Formats: sequence, structure tokens, C-alpha cells
Amino acid sequence: FFNSQNMVDYSKWDKLVISDSEEDSNSGDEGGPPFGSSGQNANIFEMLRGGMGMGGGKTTPKSSSSAPSPYLKWAPGDTGEGLPPAFFTDPHKFVPQIEPETGKISETWGIPIQEHLEAIFMKRKFMVYQYMSTDFGLPEVQFVRILAKKKEKQLASPEHQKVKKSLAKRDFILHISLETIEPKIWRKFKVSANTNLFTFQDKVVGPIMGWARNYHGYTFSDLKDGTVYGPDGDLSTYIDSMHKDTHGWHFLNDKSYVLSDILQNVGDEMSYCYDLGDSWAHTIVLEEILDENKSDAKIEVLDGAMNCPPEDSSGIDGMGNYNYAE
Repeated sequence: FFNSQNMVDYSKWDKLVISDSEEDSNSGDEGGPPFGSSGQNANIFEMLRGGMGMGGGKTTPKSSSSAPSPYLKWAPGDTGEGLPPAFFTDPHKFVPQIEPETGKISETWGIPIQEHLEAIFMKRKFMVYQYMSTDFGLPEVQFVRILAKKKEKQLASPEHQKVKKSLAKRDFILHISLETIEPKIWRKFKVSANTNLFTFQDKVVGPIMGWARNYHGYTFSDLKDGTVYGPDGDLSTYIDSMHKDTHGWHFLNDKSYVLSDILQNVGDEMSYCYDLGDSWAHTIVLEEILDENKSDAKIEVLDGAMNCPPEDSSGIDGMGNYNYAE
């Protein structure tokens, strides 16, 4: 415990001056700390001020003329090491790509990332501080935001809105299954096509599968083009928000869209990922579209089998889940 005799005297720091020169240093102040007594220390402090977004830093990142790609803004020294090749192409001309491991359109904006997950989660984390004081952010986020703008325009088009309106008063029969576990954990259920995606996760698909509410983050992906929907802007309220980058960097806000923004024809599929750390992957298939006279917008579980694994059990390879079916 501190007392009056061993308390630190912070008044010594009152006249602290950060300087690039020895003459202007603070080393002569009685009892003053040596920090800032050399140009090297001062530059470190300035770097921290700029890198941590405190303002006034001399090293505030700007786009470099020798950037890895001319289509995005890069901080000096950022080579893009560890990023998928897609990020070095023109995002305005980007075409969704196949994820080699699944043979399907990648669920992260059509950008295959499975081979790059470790680099994205580890190496790229060190680049965050380079961009905190910029107004453009990480290149990967810049890229995905351009894709998101293109998708938002498509979703707002008269053609899309016409189909969406025609489904507004109709119910869907959906089939959901949890991937990688046999025998399948699945449910068949009825829900309104006009159900908001946030509500769909919170009140429908999460509970019927047996997942906890308001606990882990989640995403929905349109398997036609890889568009990612989720709690963008609200993700900090979930305990696994640090894993966002491995699930698409930026999400279309799920509170602004409904099921029929993704599913419009029998056979259409979407993915649902619950828990951004454990990454429980589900596939949702539109099996039937009911006529309006047979639709009542009520949620009904029609069939299903098996329970989901325990929460926080580290995915299919964690804590014995590979034997879960047994």
C-alpha cells in the first residue's frame, strides 16, 4: 500500500518537453525523467502519437506511391503481406471467386481466405496501428466497403425490390443443417420471407438450433456472391468481436435487410455462421415458398434431429467435439 512517504511525485513531469534536440531536452530538470532527452526517444513518442490516433504525430500514414496496389490507399511500409491475392486487384471489377476447400463461392465477399486465415488474424493485426490515425483505414476494409456499396446498389434496384415485394406476405419453408458433423444436426421450419435478418438470428434460427442469445457474434452470407450480413457497428457487444476480420472485415447491417433479400427462389442457399471464434457453419436452403393464402407469418418448427454442441467448445476439433456424434 502507498503512503505519504512512498507515493510517486508526479509533479516532476509538469515541465516535460518532448524535443528532437539535446539542448531543448528535459534532462536538466531536477528529478525529471530522462524520457525525451534524445531525438530518438522523441521520435518514438511522436510515432506513438500518430500511430495510436492521438493526433499531432509526424508519422501519420499516407498513401504511398509505391503501394502494393494502386486501387487502395496503403500506409508506408505496408506490403500487404499475408493478404489474399484479390486485394491487389481492382475492387470495382472484382468477380466473386471459388473457395478451393469447399468448391463454392467464398462466404467472405467472394474472397477466398481459408489459406490466409493465420496471416489475417496475426500479421495483419500488427498493421492496425499504422492506420488508426488515417481517414481511409486498412486496405482490406477499403476493398470490402467498395464491394458492399456495389451490393447495396443492387439490393436497392427496382428489379430486386419488385421480387422482394412479391414475397413480402409469403412464408418460406427452410432447412438448416450444421456442417461437418454426422449424423446431421438439422431443422425444418416455417418463417416469413419478410423477417429481418437480425430478428431471424435472435428469435428464430439461433433458438431453434439451441444457441445462446446475445452472446456470440454471427454472420449470414449470400452464397450466390459471398455478400456478408451481420451486426456491423454493434459487434463490439459480442465476446468474439476480435475475429471479425476472418469473417469478412465489414458486414452489411443485418437490421436493414430481410430473408428475401438473399433467398428468392426455391433451391437458393445462404450460410449462417454462429460464434466467430468457434465458427459453427450452417447451410440454410429455401425448400418451398408458400402462397399468400397459406402464409400467416408465424414461426413453426416442422422437423429436425440432434442437438448442437456445447457453447465455447472450440469448434468441431475442440474439446472432444470430433466425437460429438457418438
